[in-house]
Amino acid sequence: MATALKFDSPTLEASVLNQVDGSASWKQGQTKVIASVSGPIEVKPRDEVPTAATLDLVVRPAVGLSTTREHLLETKIYGTFSSVILRHLHPRTLIQIVVQVIEPGEPTKYNTLELSNAINATSLALVDAGIPVFGLATAVSVAILKSGKIVINPDLNALGSDSTPDPIESTHTIAYEVQSNQITRLLLCESTGKFTEDQLYKVLEESAEACLIIHKSFRRAVGDKIERDFVWKPQE
Repeated sequence: MATALKFDSPTLEASVLNQVDGSASWKQGQTKVIASVSGPIEVKPRDEVPTAATLDLVVRPAVGLSTTREHLLETKIYGTFSSVILRHLHPRTLIQIVVQVIEPGEPTKYNTLELSNAINATSLALVDAGIPVFGLATAVSVAILKSGKIVINPDLNALGSDSTPDPIESTHTIAYEVQSNQITRLLLCESTGKFTEDQLYKVLEESAEACLIIHKSFRRAVGDKIERDFVWKPQE
């Protein structure tokens, strides 16, 4: 099975919004997402959890009102971060995450690019807000073509055409937790379409390698944020 691990580097930036505790933009190909984080803040008594922070997550579409599509994304993103955030450190509080899709970059029958970009933007926004986490949730989108080729972060042209000689057979959104430049656990494996067990294992393997590459972009973005936020005094 051939693999095209090469993919464009993402464009990302932290602290892109005011009046929130943390925010980040993430652009991969033609898909762009902005995430904001507020918290820990006061929580309504009915939503209060005595032993952990309450996690509230909203996904807003690029155009129009939220539909079942956005609610599905909310469920997947919530499941990814509910075990990553150290919620027990802030009991009886609220951590609010808002994900705004700016450019979907994919046909409406897919949501893999929006989901992976939303996870990455949320990870960076959590770091920007100073929310403690076990590790960084890092995600990629994967497509398996009819020929068996695996494509990391496919573009709109690949997703938008079924008439090509090598159409897409399945799409996958894979998220791993990364600590100290090492994969620690699988957080999300969302797959749609036709594929074999061997193909799925190959997707997981290549996704782990791709997530480590993307993790380097996280580190650069965090370094840039530190340089902006702090004025270093040179030694005399």
